Amino acid sequence: MFDKQQIKNVLRESPGLTGKQIAKALGVSDKSALNKYLYANPEGLRQEGWKWYLADEDYILELTTLSTWIDESDFEDSLSAAGCLLGAPANKCVIRFPENCKILLIAGARVIALANQASHIGKSIELDFSKCPSTKRYLDRLGFFDHLHPSVMVLPARPVDSKAKQYLGNSENLVSL
Repeated sequence: MFDKQQIKNVLRESPGLTGKQIAKALGVSDKSALNKYLYANPEGLRQEGWKWYLADEDYILELTTLSTWIDESDFEDSLSAAGCLLGAPANKCVIRFPENCKILLIAGARVIALANQASHIGKSIELDFSKCPSTKRYLDRLGFFDHLHPSVMVLPARPVDSKAKQYLGNSENLVSL
């Protein structure tokens, strides 16, 4: 009768809604039927008082871009679509970089700031560069990982030695600085 994934999407965008508010967001006229459904099918959801939230599932921030380069607008748009990472109930948060992407310095600085803030409040943070290893190498030469809190996990693996410290900014491949 109701699509659980649509309900989860609504709550992902706006956590803490009442059944009536969820019904309105979904365009459902029979709010009592939706409430009955929510109470009968709470899997993946949790209720606090009259408000509904997603159960503790992973928070996923998929960075997206219409071009090859992720800029600050792309970062902010992706963050807005995923919802507030710092306020999310999830303890594990994953930031995924798209295939063959490049990241502008201002967007990279925002990723560092967000990951470090989330780590500081006790969230488990993971940066997933699996689809864009060249971006990870580029960020390593920039010193990105030198400023990232040590508890932030990096996939496939955090660089062992900093290329920024090794080359002291004298890498021929860095043209952004």
